[in-house]
Amino acid sequence: MSWWREGSLRELTVGHQVASQRYSIDKSDPRSWTLVIRNVTPSDAGNYICQINLSKLKEKFYRLSVLRTFKENHALETTKQDSTKLNDEYVKDEATPYKNMSHQ
Repeated sequence: MSWWREGSLRELTVGHQVASQRYSIDKSDPRSWTLVIRNVTPSDAGNYICQINLSKLKEKFYRLSVLRTFKENHALETTKQDSTKLNDEYVKDEATPYKNMSHQ
């Protein structure tokens, strides 16, 4: 299982290994490998790919839009589908699944 940023030649995560301390994998739900990005900035906006290599490669695509960021005194936790916890940054509507026609 790995996460990539579209256009990058290096993985953000491979299994539990991460390319930077800004990235981590949230495994609080055993059925999901959620990418967590700390200290989100507008430059983090873009397309992200989750790859699972089982008997054949499967990919799921997400578009990250950073609408606004603000500092909090503590980590935010939420169960709303349109928001996420990102250490001390909160990003609303941060990831939207999309289909990339060239990768089906």
